[in-house]
Amino acid sequence: MAGRLKNGESELKGSRFLASNAGQKRMYGLLTDVVGAFGTPFFVLMERRFSIAARLVDVFLDPAHQAAVDWLPTSAMEERQELSDLLHRELPPSTLEFFARAYRDPSAAAFESVLKLVIGDLSRLRRPTLASAFGGALVSLERICAAEIRGDQTSTHGQWAGLNIPAFIHLLRYVDRWLDGRGTYAVVHDVTIEFQDLFERLSGMISLPGSADVDFPLDRGKSLRALLRNFTGFVTRDSLEESCLQAADLVAASTGRAAKLALNGASAATQEGRRMCKLALSPLLQTDGLGEQIFAGVFASRSTVSAIARLLGDVRPASRR
Repeated sequence: MAGRLKNGESELKGSRFLASNAGQKRMYGLLTDVVGAFGTPFFVLMERRFSIAARLVDVFLDPAHQAAVDWLPTSAMEERQELSDLLHRELPPSTLEFFARAYRDPSAAAFESVLKLVIGDLSRLRRPTLASAFGGALVSLERICAAEIRGDQTSTHGQWAGLNIPAFIHLLRYVDRWLDGRGTYAVVHDVTIEFQDLFERLSGMISLPGSADVDFPLDRGKSLRALLRNFTGFVTRDSLEESCLQAADLVAASTGRAAKLALNGASAATQEGRRMCKLALSPLLQTDGLGEQIFAGVFASRSTVSAIARLLGDVRPASRR
């Protein structure tokens, strides 16, 4: 990689490079070497508050648990994302945070409080159809709550409730689909006490090696990689012993930095910083025949996706999956 470790540095960490123009220039050189040596990186960007709104939709507007949303099947991914965007845009941030706290420690009473708050907000916003849809969940609270609680002797519901799990699974789906007909892969993850056992269990649970029946059909010819067909295993390693893990940290730090620059106004970025961001986010511009991202995905509000597209200088907003 370009830019050797300085005296006293034990490993390459992206956060060290982002605090100064010189550091951003060094990061750009490192990313250039990473892309040149290892190919295009895969990544997923997830916006926290939008993800909370999407979870609100998934939990309470599931036709399997209540009859008031038969117009919103679980396969209607784009419609559900549009609805999540509307809730992210119109509901008070305090309401979304209230749901996030309730979801970390779910109970029928906590969910009832959330629903009454959401219904009240939507009624004041003159969204009677949505208010009625969330009202339909009130009669199924016990069943909804039971379906959402995760955890056992080896994990807690709090671990399942965070964004780490969906981000990890979404990332594997991109990798798995790309490797169709190209080979298999194993995941090497940095040591993480809180999530490594759960990551290993989850990746094994959704793996069906060699199967051709792994994609869930969606609308307009699109599909979701529901099971992993090319995955062979999961291990953890110390990043000091695996340089590829340090490369992954550089990608994570630079993509996070790029997203923040987009939201705060790209004009605040230095020229070197903008070059770094465009390099880090370039996989978002690579799409298939259906317009879907191949190497990366954005799970965020429409305004955030548009801001990232402007930072990249792309006139077409990146699609959301």
